[in-house]
Amino acid sequence: MKANATPFAFRQSSALAMLGLLPMGLSHGIGSETQKPLAVVIIGGLISATLLTLIVLPTLYLVFEGGGKRRLPVPGTRETGTDRESAAALQGVVQ
Repeated sequence: MKANATPFAFRQSSALAMLGLLPMGLSHGIGSETQKPLAVVIIGGLISATLLTLIVLPTLYLVFEGGGKRRLPVPGTRETGTDRESAAALQGVVQ
């Protein structure tokens, strides 16, 4: 299974579950007093879980992991590991 097929399968299964509960959520017949609130809660939970999984979690991941963006190099400095030090300090020259 490809990694890009997983979100599609997740959306598809959630959409089918919501579609299946839609008649229960829109019913007005006998016994709908107990079924309707249950269907509304399940549909709302599926919508919120889908939004959290597909929008919020990737956004939080990009925010906390830096989004793969590199900092622009500052003239006269060189990166060593995670720190930036001046090129003169790396060569042992006192400024």
